[in-house]
Amino acid sequence: MRKIVIAVVLALGALINQNTTGQENNLNQYSDEKEWIFSSDEYDGVEIHNRHGDIIISPGQGDTLAVNVIIGVESDSRKSADEVLEKIDIKNSQNEGRAYFRTSFSEDFYSNYAFEITYEVLVPVKNTLKLDNQFGDIRIASPTNSLDIALKYGNLSHESAVTIDTVRGSLSFAKASLNNTKVCELDLNNTDIEIQEVDKGIFSGKYYQLYIANAGIAEIKGSTARVNISNTKKINIDGDFCFASVEKIQETGQIEITNGLLIIGGVGNRLKELSIANSNAPVNLTLPESLTYNLHGEVSNGQFIHYNRKMFRIVSDHEKTSFSGSNSDDKEGASIVLFNENAGINIKK
Repeated sequence: MRKIVIAVVLALGALINQNTTGQENNLNQYSDEKEWIFSSDEYDGVEIHNRHGDIIISPGQGDTLAVNVIIGVESDSRKSADEVLEKIDIKNSQNEGRAYFRTSFSEDFYSNYAFEITYEVLVPVKNTLKLDNQFGDIRIASPTNSLDIALKYGNLSHESAVTIDTVRGSLSFAKASLNNTKVCELDLNNTDIEIQEVDKGIFSGKYYQLYIANAGIAEIKGSTARVNISNTKKINIDGDFCFASVEKIQETGQIEITNGLLIIGGVGNRLKELSIANSNAPVNLTLPESLTYNLHGEVSNGQFIHYNRKMFRIVSDHEKTSFSGSNSDDKEGASIVLFNENAGINIKK
């Protein structure tokens, strides 16, 4: 009897698998396509609000601004696909001088089938972009002067080698990559972002990872963040649960980290000022022997380590160690002020 029951169960399982496989094989791609073409002289730029699909920005032809929207549904019949398609609409109007588009769903919208709304935009360089996308990617393959972005649950890729003048907005649950931008001001939430070159970058948020290859000015604020910067002229960091690594600071730095770690791999010979005030965040600082500097500070509940302690006046009192002095008789050197609580300071060459 047990063998019969097992045989019946196996047969039912095989039948279910056959039916499921059959349903999957019967699915086809159905789509509707809409297109708008304008003279770019009519508008300052493009504004798009979309969900469940990608936004792709490509170079425009001459002064033509074109927006092509493809709504695709994977269904077992055209009739079933149309039932989904007729409940999705693309609203088009004008807003603040921009050509405005919004993906709209009917109040009773529901789909048993996978669907996607993709915007393909051809835009001249002079036009600005305001893009708001959820559950999809944004690809910038065209030069643009200005990008105002809000992206949630998707990827951002900047595929043009031309520098973007200004990038502003927010990224949430996203992965982003930017090439060159003059000004970049972003709020980051659960985001991994990589930037090759930025003249001035302002970043805030929580639960993010930030990598910058080269920065003129970097201003970073946030909690539970990991920051990696290869080279920067000026940097400000204000972080909680922040792990920061800066390979080289050229001119100035002001850093305050509570709970975390700070590693500065080197500074430039033109360094003017470096100020660090940490708590529960060890400081590892590498200074070149060629740099002339004045050093002052204090460590509480931690060690002060310097590759040549004899150059400085060091006073230890219970749990505090204060230090001051210069590595040269030249008083015009860089000013370095270091404070740390409940963690040490390690200076090496």
